[in-house]
Amino acid sequence: MSTKLAVEVGKLDLIYPTINDSIKSTSDLSSKSDSEEHSDSDCEEEIDDVSPVSSPDLPDASEYPLLHFLFSTQVRENLFDKLLNEVVRYHNSAALKFKRGNNTEGTLLYVPSFRTLSRYEKEFKKRSSILLEAVEAISKNAKCPPNDACESLIMGLCHYYDDALLSVAVKRGMADGALDRKMDEVSVEAMLSKAGVNWKNARILFRHIKQFFGRSLFVSEKKRRAYFGNNDFPPEVDSEMLPDKTIIRYWWKKPDLLLQHQIKQIINPGDLHGLQRVDICTGGDHGGGRFRMLLKILFRFVDKPAITRLFEIANVLHSQDDIGILNKTVLHKIADGLRNIKRGGRFIVDNNMQLFFDQSNTENLCDVPTSLYINGDLKYFAQMLGRDGMSTSWCMWCQAHPNEWRGLFSVPLQQLWSISQQLEYVQRIEAGVLKEPREKKGIVSLPLIDFIEPRHYIFPQLHFEIGAANNVLDYL
Repeated sequence: MSTKLAVEVGKLDLIYPTINDSIKSTSDLSSKSDSEEHSDSDCEEEIDDVSPVSSPDLPDASEYPLLHFLFSTQVRENLFDKLLNEVVRYHNSAALKFKRGNNTEGTLLYVPSFRTLSRYEKEFKKRSSILLEAVEAISKNAKCPPNDACESLIMGLCHYYDDALLSVAVKRGMADGALDRKMDEVSVEAMLSKAGVNWKNARILFRHIKQFFGRSLFVSEKKRRAYFGNNDFPPEVDSEMLPDKTIIRYWWKKPDLLLQHQIKQIINPGDLHGLQRVDICTGGDHGGGRFRMLLKILFRFVDKPAITRLFEIANVLHSQDDIGILNKTVLHKIADGLRNIKRGGRFIVDNNMQLFFDQSNTENLCDVPTSLYINGDLKYFAQMLGRDGMSTSWCMWCQAHPNEWRGLFSVPLQQLWSISQQLEYVQRIEAGVLKEPREKKGIVSLPLIDFIEPRHYIFPQLHFEIGAANNVLDYL
């Protein structure tokens, strides 16, 4: 019945007056009625023209022009509530972001309405909660790390609710274990690295802190040394935050600086006699939730066995073997150190046991050439050579099509890949000259390390044997 009535009323094309018009019409009508009522009276009062009544809750037009217009043309009952509800539904987010008058970003947080605290606790644990939105807004505005922004927020809450914070700490067991906690290896090295404190001065600092608190607040130096490769060359430590708020902690040691710092511990002056050349091999692998890079140095002699030393030079704590993560964290830093070694091409140790890679103006104990090599699995090779995501049919070392393979020694030298040839192929692919997979020969992008030739990538014998055995078993 109500629907039919609404339809019939709509057909009448009635024009409804606005609030101001209604007020004015009502006032005019009232004025006319009063005039008729007193027309025969002897009252000589002059009846003024009646203007629209101004509502005390109508926003000031000069300060709030949009709200004034909206409130002037619409029924004002619960209008502000309706407006805010529509804005929240339109954004469909707990955080409403807008541009302020000074062109900076502002954030309004929408607190959901629940009847129980358990629902709030569940809501606040979500990645889209207003708590994380608040931390992100503070971090962006103050240009500080999210951890610092979170600490600022917690400090503000503690100012009013310190008992509540202590209660939460007790419930989570944080207060009980706080006295027994120690800074781990990475945290200690990050602190010392950013403060510019070497290990000698760190020992003095840690000793005084231990005397004051009555216990050590840091892991032992022995554990730190073991974690970072058992040498006195401290690593550089940093962290990277991903878009999903995941924090990746990592550390690295530049290979050239590591060797120059540790040369006296690596080899004795007497062992340098008869040295023919120095081979330096670096590689990486992912496992156990982290990516590690190692550096191996081999001293080659004419008439005696080689002397080898092994160092860990990088460590990235991340669950996925992602080349993008390596680029953002340690890869370019390690490559810069290797490039310095490659650029000089020499391994020069003077009489003071100082190491140089290009030239020395003093008398030397040795001056021999160096060669750089890369070790790892085929996936690591593909990442380094700009072949990440290529077809597995193609070879890392030669340009021959799989149908042309006849043996390990049948490929002509001119078909072996070089860095310059790969660069040329990338340019032709980007220019649209090479389009078909057979023409691209597995090339995807530029090599990440463009100063070590593919022929210096050591063939992964173990992985090949495992793969070959698996293929044989699959066909049994």
